[in-house]
Amino acid sequence: MSVFRLARQSVALVVLVLCCGTAPAWAQSVLSLPPNVLLPNNESLPVGAVAGLEGNAFAARANDSTAPWFNPAGLARSTQSSASVSAGAFRFLSVLPEGTTGSGGGTQQIPAAVGVVVKNAFHTTSWTVGLSVIRTAAWSQETDSEVFGIAPVPSRTAFSADSSFDRTTVGVSAGWTDGASLRLGASLLGDVLSLRSVTMASVRQQPSPTSVDTAIGSNRITGSQGMLRLGLGAQLDASPSIKLGLAVRTPGVQILPGASYAADGAVMSGGASAQASFLDSETMKFRYKLPFETALGVAWVTKRVEVELDLKWQSAVAAYPGFSSPASMYYLSDPGDGTPVVITKSPFPDRVFALQSTWNVSLGGRVALDDKGTWQLHGGFATDRSPVAPADSFFSRVDLYSATIGVSGEAFHIAGSLGLTYQFGSSGERTVPILGGTEVTVSKYTISNIGILYSASYKF
Repeated sequence: MSVFRLARQSVALVVLVLCCGTAPAWAQSVLSLPPNVLLPNNESLPVGAVAGLEGNAFAARANDSTAPWFNPAGLARSTQSSASVSAGAFRFLSVLPEGTTGSGGGTQQIPAAVGVVVKNAFHTTSWTVGLSVIRTAAWSQETDSEVFGIAPVPSRTAFSADSSFDRTTVGVSAGWTDGASLRLGASLLGDVLSLRSVTMASVRQQPSPTSVDTAIGSNRITGSQGMLRLGLGAQLDASPSIKLGLAVRTPGVQILPGASYAADGAVMSGGASAQASFLDSETMKFRYKLPFETALGVAWVTKRVEVELDLKWQSAVAAYPGFSSPASMYYLSDPGDGTPVVITKSPFPDRVFALQSTWNVSLGGRVALDDKGTWQLHGGFATDRSPVAPADSFFSRVDLYSATIGVSGEAFHIAGSLGLTYQFGSSGERTVPILGGTEVTVSKYTISNIGILYSASYKF
C-alpha cells in the first residue's frame, strides 16, 4: 500500500481520533499524519579534508584538525601547526516514496569542518592542542505530491512534508606523545542539535454526487539542545607499518533544551464536523539522548600507500519521551443536528525516541601519485546502519551506504582536496498503528544523494 493510500485512510481516521469528543482516549495511540522522513544516522556525513574522502576511516591515522572528533590522540601525530579554512560538501538529495506520483529531495551546502592545530603547546614538544567546529549530522528534505482516485470513491489526496536534523560539534582537545610509539588525547565536546518536522495532508472524497467529505491535518515540531561530552583516545604504532587507534565518546549531559509542538486537524462530512488542536511552545520538553560511541581502527601505512579499517559501535538507548508536555489536546465535535458542540480534552501522548546498538564499518585509504606525496588519490567505503529502534515512534529507519573518491594536493603551505561521494539506502516496510489496534503498511522509500567534497587549509 502506498503512502498516499495510507493518507486517504489515515488522515481522516487520525483527525477523527484526535477530534472525537466521545472517545478522546483513542488519541493516546496516534498523534501523527503519514510518516515524515527524518534520519538521525550517525555516519552519514563525510568529515574533514582527508577522512571525508576516505570513508571516515581515521581513528588510527587521525593527524589534522578533525582529530578532536575522530581521535584526540591524533593531534600529537600532526607534523606542524595548521588552520583548516574550510572543509565541507555540496549535497544533492533524492527521496523516492514507492507507489507515488511525486518525490522529494533537497540541495545543501554543508560546512563540515573548520579547525586549528597548534604544535609544541605548553612549551614542550610532547603536547599538541586543537580546536575544531565539525558538522557531524546533516539531513534536510522536502516532499510534495498528490494522488487522484476514481473507484470506488472519487478522491484527491495531497501530501507535503519537510524535515531537518542537524548536529554541530565544537571540540577543544589536547594530545600527548611519549616521543616514540604511543599517543594519548582527550576532548571536551559541545554538541549542538536541532530538528524540525513539518507535515501537512488533505483528503477530498466524494461519496455521492451531492456530497464531499474533507479531512485536513497539519503539525509542526521543533526541538533543540546542547550536550557536553567527553572524548578520549589512544594511538599506538605497533610497528613502522601498523598503526592502531581507539576512541570513545561519552553520552553527555544536556544543556539549554527548547521545543515547540503544534497540531491541528478537522474532518467535515455532511453537516457534521470534528476538530482538534494542540499548541505548546512554552512547556514542551525535548530531549535527544546520545549513545556511548567507540571506534577501533587498524591501519597499514607505507611511504606511498595507506589503508585503514575502522569498526564503530554505539550503545542502545532504551525508549524514553523525546517530546512530552503537561499541556492538553482539545477536541470539538459538532454532530450537525442542532445539538450542542461537545468539547473535551486529553493529555498529550509522548513522542517516543529509542536507539538500538549498531555496528558500522569504514574502509579507506590513499595512494601517493608522486614520490614526495604532494598529490594523492583517496577513496573509501562506509556503512551507516540506522540507530532507530523499533520502539521509536518519531524517526525513520533507513540503513545507508556510501562510497567516496577524490584527490588532494599541497603547494606553498596551502593544501586542498576535491572529491565525490555517493550515498544510498532504502527503508523496510513500515507499519503505523491506527484505530482499534489495526496496522497499515507504508511502502518503502529509497534515499540517494551525490555530494561534492572540498577543503582548503594553511600549514605553518
